[in-house]
Amino acid sequence: MIKINLLQKKKAPTITIPFGWIFVVAYALVACAGLYLINNARVAEVEEKKQKLEETKAEVKKYKQYTEQKQAKRKEKELLERNKSEYERILNQTAGGGWTPTLLLFEEILSNAKTVWMRDLRIEGDGRVQINGLSKANDKKRLLTGITDLMDAIKKKETQFKSPRLKRITWEPYRDQTVASFELQCVLNR
Repeated sequence: MIKINLLQKKKAPTITIPFGWIFVVAYALVACAGLYLINNARVAEVEEKKQKLEETKAEVKKYKQYTEQKQAKRKEKELLERNKSEYERILNQTAGGGWTPTLLLFEEILSNAKTVWMRDLRIEGDGRVQINGLSKANDKKRLLTGITDLMDAIKKKETQFKSPRLKRITWEPYRDQTVASFELQCVLNR
């Protein structure tokens, strides 16, 4: 006997797997992951270079400061050398090559003015002389006599001094007495 199956078997629907799309998505994911890793490597490299740059900048700054300090010291040395040479020039310009004759000259002048005390003696490099002092005596006429004697002694030494002038005289109390404070200016002849 022959059996005939009149009912047809239904075929199960076939599921088609889109391998092309899966490959495209997988490729895209791998590409994104690769780009992400490459980007991280580049960012790390850039950060490392930035750090090296900052270190180099700090080192350059240190060398600049060192150079500036060196230049400042060099200028200071040059200034000191100029001052030293000027000082030596001034010392050599005085009579006898030293200050002793000049100071002895002032001692001689002050010995002629018995009531005068010298407070301050300033001799500039160009020969200008400024004397600040006191004249002490029992009466005001005698106070002025001491200052006048000092001016006369300087005028007598016209080979050593020129242009003597009395700049100011003021009356001041000094240890329960009145004294004359004065300022006198003249120029050393060279």
